[in-house]
Amino acid sequence: MDPTTPQQKRKVTHDAIDVDGLGDPDSTPRPGKAASAGPGSTASSLMRDAPSLISQSDTSQKSGRSSPVKTFPITGMDSHIIYYKPLDPNDHDFPPKLEDLLYDINKINGQIGIIPESLKPEIERPEQPDRTLKWLHQHAYASDDKFGLASGSPTTAAQYLSRVGNLVRFAKRAHELGFDEISWNNEVHTPTLQFAFCGEQWPDNALIDSLSCMNASPKVAHHKFPIPLSRVDYTLFINHTVDKDNRVPEAMHKLSAALGGSVNHTTYSPLSNFPLALSIETKRYGGDQRKADVQTAAWHASQWTFLQSLAGNKISELPFLPGIIVHAHEWKFVATTQKGKETVLWSSYPFGNAITTVGVFQIIAGLHRLKRWSAEVYWPWYKKRSKTFKDLCGLHDDTENVAAAAR
Repeated sequence: MDPTTPQQKRKVTHDAIDVDGLGDPDSTPRPGKAASAGPGSTASSLMRDAPSLISQSDTSQKSGRSSPVKTFPITGMDSHIIYYKPLDPNDHDFPPKLEDLLYDINKINGQIGIIPESLKPEIERPEQPDRTLKWLHQHAYASDDKFGLASGSPTTAAQYLSRVGNLVRFAKRAHELGFDEISWNNEVHTPTLQFAFCGEQWPDNALIDSLSCMNASPKVAHHKFPIPLSRVDYTLFINHTVDKDNRVPEAMHKLSAALGGSVNHTTYSPLSNFPLALSIETKRYGGDQRKADVQTAAWHASQWTFLQSLAGNKISELPFLPGIIVHAHEWKFVATTQKGKETVLWSSYPFGNAITTVGVFQIIAGLHRLKRWSAEVYWPWYKKRSKTFKDLCGLHDDTENVAAAAR
């Protein structure tokens, strides 16, 4: 929506909104209502004024029309607002550290440094049947260390390529058969994330891992907008139990108790002990880009509100939060920035697709670059710039500028 649209007209649009109707085959499941806020709370009133997911879904199914979808900007209570901007580094508000990360994502999109060099002999053998691999240039290879491959892994180059080939076959089948979002998640995206983070080729007890979070709802206290609580499909989380600082596990336990049982912005019990670094929202082939943008932006806005409650003015030292939007086989990088009560979604930049072997290598390379950001930038900031965390575990500020680790 044009920011110059009259306020009254904008309000009418808000009253009509539904981020994802339950009858939509590509919707991430959504909660029916927010029960955790008291009946007299502002958040409760806000959600009570928002349209019912169930009633709008019923209307959509009866009428044969899809539910209306929110457009930007999204205005909320206490002057909170979400804007949309193209992911353009020439924008005067574009953070330099986000530009650095986007530069690396752009290299991945250009097939630079996307394949471990140990796979090169297998890829370049004369009888290699995959034509897309034959198109690769030498700049496509990077050292195994860049990908964090486990030394002495029993996975051979041929086995690695075979598993990538299986992911391509899964994606092609999903595309050809017209899978819905849940089937894409089960048959394609979950195996891809497991291969990228949990295979035997990677070290055990990694600091950064992925997990499905389709049932994770943001806490109502951190949700400031008159739209249903927004969920995403996957997250990268911090497995703090393997942190080398032996003070961290006890500090996280204390932090969880101080925050009512969760160290992130959600009410989802399986994730309650882990800080969340990155979100992944998925849609089926032909799914609505605008819905994915709104869901991601609303999820991030709740996360920013939570992080600000922990860090106070140190929130400014976290320049952005990254995310991924997946439309069937196409993977795109997005990010949000926050200033005061304003959240901006920057969307989007493609970096891989799941229906070619090279495209899967790009996806894995992109995930590992974002994994590195989570470990080198987000987690140090969370530990050292969160006043609540520091007070509980006795950590103190030092002269290290953790944001400078973004590269």
